[in-house]
Amino acid sequence: MSQESIEETLENIWSNWREEEGRCSHCPARNTQHPPYYGDGVGTADIAFVAEKPGGTQSGRVDGPPPAHVEETHRERNDNRNGMDWIKDGNRLRRFFDSLSSDLWFTKDSEYPAYFTNARKCRKITGENKWGNNHADYWCRQYLEEELTALDPEIVLVFGKPAAESVFAHYEVKDWPSKMSNRVLVEYQSETDDTQIILSYHWSGIGRNVRHVDGVEGTNEYQDKLAKVVDQVLS
Repeated sequence: MSQESIEETLENIWSNWREEEGRCSHCPARNTQHPPYYGDGVGTADIAFVAEKPGGTQSGRVDGPPPAHVEETHRERNDNRNGMDWIKDGNRLRRFFDSLSSDLWFTKDSEYPAYFTNARKCRKITGENKWGNNHADYWCRQYLEEELTALDPEIVLVFGKPAAESVFAHYEVKDWPSKMSNRVLVEYQSETDDTQIILSYHWSGIGRNVRHVDGVEGTNEYQDKLAKVVDQVLS
């Protein structure tokens, strides 16, 4: 697909969030103090990384216009960003990538352009308003489907079960693992097109979950195998 196609999709999501229109209208997770985080990278990418949600939490909905420092358009937001800022130094995703032995597709100069997004666009609600997370997940899932349709990647690498539920539903994958144990580092085939889905533990939970993976000992070995799985599919 073209870069213009994904940019148009992201512009529509950003506009809906800022103007409180469309699927963002009355969403309990729409907090104007914390803009949504999604859609960084290359719009013609072969591989899309899908995580669960932006980091941090919020106590509940904050009504009112966005703060003055929040850009009016998604394009304006990205004009001041490197297209691969989601792997900037210091964040957990970058540290996860840097720990891999493969340098073929986790760098800014990668021969495989990449795209990163979240299944959930706004932060998780905590406290007495946490009931609203189910509603937010429902609306954001439809945004994610629009992104993936516009991007049309060869591979979707999905981190964690909450994000996987949205991705598997979009691609109508019927072989959904009720438990992720021994089902990660496995390639799944989309039922709607040629997209391959690779399931991984969330990078923040690999250390405590790797013991469930047969034949893999330790975080480093898990990460090395994940890199090899993706490289093999892309090659």
